[in-house]
Amino acid sequence: MSGTCANCSYQNPHTARFCARCGTELRGQPALPGRSRRWLFLVGGVAGLVLIGIVVLMVVLWARQLAEPVAVARPTWTPLPTESVAPTLIATTAEPAPTIAVDSASVYPDGT
Repeated sequence: MSGTCANCSYQNPHTARFCARCGTELRGQPALPGRSRRWLFLVGGVAGLVLIGIVVLMVVLWARQLAEPVAVARPTWTPLPTESVAPTLIATTAEPAPTIAVDSASVYPDGT
């Protein structure tokens, strides 16, 4: 179909949906050709497949991480060498604390 307006006979482009002169809807003329919708579905399909691929890859990597044993650092007990010296008690002589002579006159100046 041509882009000729039925109301004012203005020649519009074939992709026009409304007349450029009077604004009347051009019936029977698609806004977009049929091919332009195909690429939209193609791009949407490819984007969807890429998104699904990313999700599957993340799930696989997550499952692998769960399957691997986690190395936990545990304290280890190491026996002492047999030729080590056994603990002994060390006797120390403590000197007695010094005594300080204090007279009551210096502590209580009023003599009580």
